[in-house]
Amino acid sequence: MTRVHRIASLFFAAISGLFLPLSTPLAQAEVACFAPSPRFTQQGDQYWLINTLSTAGLAGKKQLLRSAEPLNGRVEGSLYHQECSGSESKPLVRANKASVKGTLSVDAEGIKLNLEVTDLKEKTIKQERMEFLGRSPTVAFSVAEGEFSLVQKLRANANPGDKISLLRESQYSLIFTKNHLKLRAVHFANGLTYAEDIWEISPR
Repeated sequence: MTRVHRIASLFFAAISGLFLPLSTPLAQAEVACFAPSPRFTQQGDQYWLINTLSTAGLAGKKQLLRSAEPLNGRVEGSLYHQECSGSESKPLVRANKASVKGTLSVDAEGIKLNLEVTDLKEKTIKQERMEFLGRSPTVAFSVAEGEFSLVQKLRANANPGDKISLLRESQYSLIFTKNHLKLRAVHFANGLTYAEDIWEISPR
Protein backbone atom coordinates (compact mmCIF):
# COMPACT_ATOMS: atom_id res chain seq x y z
CA MET A 1 0.00 0.00 0.00
CA THR A 2 1.48 3.36 -1.02
CA ARG A 3 1.69 6.39 1.26
CA VAL A 4 -1.10 8.03 -0.76
CA HIS A 5 -3.27 4.94 -0.28
CA ARG A 6 -2.56 4.90 3.48
CA ILE A 7 -3.51 8.58 3.83
CA ALA A 8 -6.66 8.00 1.80
CA SER A 9 -7.58 5.08 4.06
CA LEU A 10 -7.32 7.37 7.09
CA PHE A 11 -9.56 9.81 5.29
CA PHE A 12 -12.21 7.16 4.62
CA ALA A 13 -12.24 6.32 8.32
CA ALA A 14 -12.47 9.98 9.32
CA ILE A 15 -15.38 10.82 7.05
CA SER A 16 -17.50 7.83 8.02
CA GLY A 17 -19.66 9.99 10.29
CA LEU A 18 -20.01 12.96 7.98
CA PHE A 19 -22.77 11.56 5.79
CA LEU A 20 -26.35 10.75 6.69
CA PRO A 21 -26.77 7.74 9.00
CA LEU A 22 -26.42 4.70 6.79
CA SER A 23 -29.52 2.64 6.57
CA THR A 24 -28.44 -0.71 5.16
CA PRO A 25 -25.89 -3.23 6.46
CA LEU A 26 -22.51 -3.73 4.88
CA ALA A 27 -22.66 -5.53 1.56
CA GLN A 28 -20.37 -6.28 -1.33
CA ALA A 29 -19.42 -3.05 -3.06
CA GLU A 30 -21.54 -1.79 -5.97
CA VAL A 31 -19.63 1.45 -6.43
CA ALA A 32 -16.03 0.83 -7.55
CA CYS A 33 -14.53 1.33 -4.10
CA PHE A 34 -10.88 2.45 -3.99
CA ALA A 35 -10.64 2.42 -7.78
CA PRO A 36 -8.39 5.20 -9.07
CA SER A 37 -9.86 8.28 -10.66
CA PRO A 38 -9.43 8.21 -14.44
CA ARG A 39 -7.50 11.48 -14.17
CA PHE A 40 -5.27 10.05 -11.42
CA THR A 41 -4.34 7.24 -13.81
CA GLN A 42 -3.88 9.44 -16.86
CA GLN A 43 -2.21 12.57 -15.50
CA GLY A 44 0.49 11.33 -13.15
CA ASP A 45 2.03 14.13 -11.08
CA GLN A 46 -0.11 16.71 -12.89
CA TYR A 47 -3.15 15.25 -11.11
CA TRP A 48 -2.16 17.02 -7.88
CA LEU A 49 -2.42 20.46 -9.50
CA ILE A 50 -5.71 22.38 -9.41
CA ASN A 51 -6.07 24.42 -12.57
CA THR A 52 -9.62 25.77 -12.59
CA LEU A 53 -11.31 26.65 -15.85
CA SER A 54 -12.30 30.12 -16.90
CA THR A 55 -16.01 29.76 -17.62
CA ALA A 56 -16.25 32.91 -19.73
CA GLY A 57 -17.18 31.76 -23.22
CA LEU A 58 -16.82 28.10 -22.22
CA ALA A 59 -18.11 25.80 -24.95
CA GLY A 60 -21.31 24.09 -23.82
CA LYS A 61 -21.99 26.51 -20.96
CA LYS A 62 -25.04 28.13 -22.56
CA GLN A 63 -26.43 24.72 -23.47
CA LEU A 64 -26.10 23.58 -19.85
CA LEU A 65 -27.88 26.66 -18.53
CA ARG A 66 -30.69 26.34 -21.10
CA SER A 67 -31.16 22.67 -20.18
CA ALA A 68 -31.53 23.57 -16.49
CA GLU A 69 -34.02 26.41 -17.02
CA PRO A 70 -37.18 24.23 -16.80
CA LEU A 71 -36.09 23.23 -13.27
CA ASN A 72 -35.40 26.77 -12.07
CA GLY A 73 -37.22 27.17 -8.76
CA ARG A 74 -38.47 24.71 -6.13
CA VAL A 75 -37.50 21.08 -6.68
CA GLU A 76 -37.84 17.67 -5.04
CA GLY A 77 -36.63 14.17 -5.63
CA SER A 78 -34.48 11.36 -4.25
CA LEU A 79 -30.90 10.43 -3.42
CA TYR A 80 -29.20 7.06 -3.42
CA HIS A 81 -25.86 7.30 -1.58
CA GLN A 82 -23.13 4.67 -1.41
CA GLU A 83 -20.05 5.01 0.81
CA CYS A 84 -16.97 2.79 0.81
CA SER A 85 -15.31 1.09 3.74
CA GLY A 86 -13.18 -2.00 4.30
CA SER A 87 -9.97 -2.38 2.32
CA GLU A 88 -8.83 -2.43 -1.28
CA SER A 89 -8.73 -6.22 -1.23
CA LYS A 90 -12.14 -6.54 0.46
CA PRO A 91 -14.12 -3.40 -0.36
CA LEU A 92 -17.53 -3.00 1.26
CA VAL A 93 -20.24 -0.42 0.73
CA ARG A 94 -22.94 1.08 2.89
CA ALA A 95 -25.97 2.47 1.11
CA ASN A 96 -28.90 4.64 2.06
CA LYS A 97 -31.86 6.29 0.37
CA ALA A 98 -33.18 9.76 1.07
CA SER A 99 -35.84 12.17 -0.10
CA VAL A 100 -34.78 15.67 -1.10
CA LYS A 101 -36.41 19.05 -1.52
CA GLY A 102 -35.09 22.55 -2.01
CA THR A 103 -34.26 24.95 -4.82
CA LEU A 104 -32.40 24.93 -8.10
CA SER A 105 -31.34 28.34 -9.37
CA VAL A 106 -29.94 29.23 -12.77
CA ASP A 107 -28.16 32.49 -13.54
CA ALA A 108 -25.83 33.73 -16.26
CA GLU A 109 -22.81 32.03 -14.70
CA GLY A 110 -23.99 28.65 -13.46
CA ILE A 111 -26.39 26.44 -11.52
CA LYS A 112 -26.87 26.18 -7.76
CA LEU A 113 -28.67 23.43 -5.86
CA ASN A 114 -29.63 23.94 -2.21
CA LEU A 115 -31.28 20.80 -0.89
CA GLU A 116 -32.67 19.42 2.34
CA VAL A 117 -31.91 15.70 2.46
CA THR A 118 -34.02 13.42 4.70
CA ASP A 119 -32.91 9.84 5.33
CA LEU A 120 -35.91 7.61 4.66
CA LYS A 121 -35.19 5.22 7.52
CA GLU A 122 -33.53 7.31 10.21
CA LYS A 123 -35.52 10.49 9.41
CA THR A 124 -32.39 12.57 9.98
CA ILE A 125 -31.96 15.75 7.96
CA LYS A 126 -28.89 17.40 6.45
CA GLN A 127 -28.30 20.26 4.06
CA GLU A 128 -26.54 19.73 0.75
CA ARG A 129 -25.26 22.46 -1.55
CA MET A 130 -23.87 21.94 -5.05
CA GLU A 131 -22.75 24.41 -7.67
CA PHE A 132 -21.96 23.79 -11.32
CA LEU A 133 -19.77 26.30 -13.15
CA GLY A 134 -20.18 29.72 -11.51
CA ARG A 135 -17.67 29.96 -8.65
CA SER A 136 -17.16 26.21 -8.27
CA PRO A 137 -13.60 24.80 -8.55
CA THR A 138 -14.24 23.23 -11.97
CA VAL A 139 -11.21 21.72 -13.69
CA ALA A 140 -12.94 19.96 -16.60
CA PHE A 141 -16.23 20.41 -18.48
CA SER A 142 -17.63 18.74 -21.58
CA VAL A 143 -20.92 17.84 -23.23
CA ALA A 144 -21.68 14.87 -25.47
CA GLU A 145 -25.04 13.52 -26.65
CA GLY A 146 -26.95 15.55 -24.07
CA GLU A 147 -24.80 14.51 -21.11
CA PHE A 148 -22.86 17.21 -19.29
CA SER A 149 -19.69 16.13 -17.49
CA LEU A 150 -17.91 18.26 -14.88
CA VAL A 151 -14.96 17.62 -12.61
CA GLN A 152 -14.29 19.68 -9.48
CA LYS A 153 -11.21 19.60 -7.25
CA LEU A 154 -10.29 21.16 -3.94
CA ARG A 155 -7.99 20.54 -1.02
CA ALA A 156 -9.69 19.98 2.32
CA ASN A 157 -9.25 18.29 5.69
CA ALA A 158 -11.41 15.35 6.67
CA ASN A 159 -12.08 17.08 10.01
CA PRO A 160 -11.48 20.62 11.31
CA GLY A 161 -7.99 20.98 12.75
CA ASP A 162 -6.48 18.10 10.80
CA LYS A 163 -2.87 18.76 9.78
CA ILE A 164 -3.06 16.60 6.66
CA SER A 165 -5.08 18.01 3.78
CA LEU A 166 -6.26 15.73 1.01
CA LEU A 167 -7.13 16.33 -2.60
CA ARG A 168 -10.85 15.80 -3.01
CA GLU A 169 -12.24 15.34 -6.51
CA SER A 170 -15.84 14.97 -7.65
CA GLN A 171 -16.89 13.82 -11.09
CA TYR A 172 -20.43 14.85 -12.06
CA SER A 173 -22.70 13.67 -14.85
CA LEU A 174 -25.87 15.68 -15.52
CA ILE A 175 -28.59 14.43 -17.86
CA PHE A 176 -31.65 16.62 -18.40
CA THR A 177 -34.90 15.36 -19.84
CA LYS A 178 -38.17 17.26 -19.85
CA ASN A 179 -38.65 18.60 -16.30
CA HIS A 180 -36.12 16.13 -14.84
CA LEU A 181 -32.46 15.97 -13.89
CA LYS A 182 -30.49 12.80 -13.23
CA LEU A 183 -27.27 13.71 -11.48
CA ARG A 184 -24.53 11.17 -10.77
CA ALA A 185 -21.53 12.09 -8.64
CA VAL A 186 -18.46 9.96 -7.98
CA HIS A 187 -16.18 11.21 -5.20
CA PHE A 188 -12.44 10.61 -4.82
CA ALA A 189 -9.92 11.28 -2.04
CA ASN A 190 -6.27 11.46 -3.10
CA GLY A 191 -7.26 9.85 -6.38
CA LEU A 192 -9.25 6.91 -4.95
CA THR A 193 -13.02 6.37 -5.06
CA TYR A 194 -14.80 6.63 -1.70
CA ALA A 195 -18.47 7.42 -2.49
CA GLU A 196 -21.10 7.72 -5.18
CA ASP A 197 -24.41 9.60 -5.29
CA ILE A 198 -27.34 9.34 -7.69
CA TRP A 199 -29.81 12.21 -7.51
CA GLU A 200 -33.20 12.34 -9.25
CA ILE A 201 -34.54 15.91 -9.32
CA SER A 202 -37.89 17.27 -10.62
CA PRO A 203 -39.95 20.47 -10.13
CA ARG A 204 -41.99 20.69 -6.93
